[in-house]
Amino acid sequence: MIDGKAEADYETCVDICTKSSLKEMIFPAALGILAPIIVGLVLGCNGVVGMLAGALISGFALAVMMANSGGAWDNAKNISRQVISAVRAAKIIKPPLSAIRSVIRLKILPSVR
Repeated sequence: MIDGKAEADYETCVDICTKSSLKEMIFPAALGILAPIIVGLVLGCNGVVGMLAGALISGFALAVMMANSGGAWDNAKNISRQVISAVRAAKIIKPPLSAIRSVIRLKILPSVR
C-alpha cells in the first residue's frame, strides 16, 4: 500500500470498528434501560420521576456547557489560524511574543468584537 500498488481494504476496517463499537455500547444501553426499572422497583413511582427529572435537567445543563465549550474551541482555532497567517504574511520565522501580541491586538481582536 505504501508503494501505491495495492488498495486499502476499507470495508474490513469499517466492519472491525462497527463490531467493536457495538460491543462497547451494550453496557451503556443496558444501564439506560435497566436503571429506571430498578429504581421503580426499589423506590416506586416517585423515585422514577425524580430520577428521570434529574437526568433530564443534568443532561440539559451538560449539553449547554458542551455547546459553549465547542464554540470556544472553534473560536480559539480560528484565532490561532489568523495569528499564524498574519505571522507568515509578515515573514517572521521565529516571532517574538510581543509581535504575536501586537498581531492579536491590532488585527484579530477588532474582528472578534
